[in-house]
Amino acid sequence: MTKISPFSCTHDYKVYWNPIDTNEEPSSAGFIYSSDEEKEMLRQVGSIGVIGQIQLSRIFLNNQKAKLNKLLDLKKVRQHLLQKGNQQIPIYTLGYVGLNNIDRLDRINQFKDFTKDQILQKLVFANLFSEFKKNNSEAKVHEAIDGPYTGIIENNEKMYHVIVVRGNESEIENHFKYEQPKERVLIVVESLSFVTPIIDSVKEYSKQIRVTTDLDMRDGFQNMFYKFFDGSLIKEKELSELKLKN
Repeated sequence: MTKISPFSCTHDYKVYWNPIDTNEEPSSAGFIYSSDEEKEMLRQVGSIGVIGQIQLSRIFLNNQKAKLNKLLDLKKVRQHLLQKGNQQIPIYTLGYVGLNNIDRLDRINQFKDFTKDQILQKLVFANLFSEFKKNNSEAKVHEAIDGPYTGIIENNEKMYHVIVVRGNESEIENHFKYEQPKERVLIVVESLSFVTPIIDSVKEYSKQIRVTTDLDMRDGFQNMFYKFFDGSLIKEKELSELKLKN
């Protein structure tokens, strides 16, 4: 029996946003500065869009709770809640000061437009980025601005365009009817069975696509990716070993 991912669309998640009331924001907001390093961190958090507390702490804050509390106190990030049954999961977006410090006040409360599926896509994307960061501390994220892409990961001067499959199969299928995938594409699915609805759309471009699953991401960076080979998905590491034998 396939284990259901905690980021599955089948879960009955509810989101409780904590909107920014601009009338209550401090007049001193423009004088709460961020270092260049912190601005880059805020930019990347903004590029992801929504991030979980564990993800935010692990990827950007060296698991230091005091840093997170300071970001909250200074309104550089803002906490919301994602709830599944009795489980409450803190999630974060940029706060008023964080948006101001990277010149993106035009995005105040934009998070309220995110659907449940989009939130899950962004949380899964953050998990994938976390694995890249473990492998390369210099890895970065950038915002995806077109197509069904959830985000972009920059790693060793290469750009990986990421698609997280969560309730967006039709969008992916329609997109690839008219557009070729980017040069390097990573597709994250809940399990390999979720590749089936989109495989006809992407198999023509199989050489530039890698696939991983929510569960496989736990196996570490070197063991998490699949590639298409003779119409099937095979672990990239196993495929490399097979080619060496031949």
